[in-house]
Amino acid sequence: GEKDRAALRSPVVHDDGRVTVSLIAPKADSVSIASGELQTLLGADALKLTKNDDGVWTATIGPLEPGIYDYGLNVDGLRITDPLS
Repeated sequence: GEKDRAALRSPVVHDDGRVTVSLIAPKADSVSIASGELQTLLGADALKLTKNDDGVWTATIGPLEPGIYDYGLNVDGLRITDPLS
């Protein structure tokens, strides 16, 4: 619901080094993390987000070494920055 969306944060770094990325895009057909660095580390399949019934796309990747990772989101073929980051 709306309250859940207001509380949505992205990215979220978990204690075990995994990272969850989220995007609200109810009309999108496909969303993935756009990052050559992360694709090399994790593979393209790991970077695909899945959509829930509320139109929120999420993916949890890693664990990753601590650091700065440049990434965007590929939404139906268009690269955007993570609007929540």
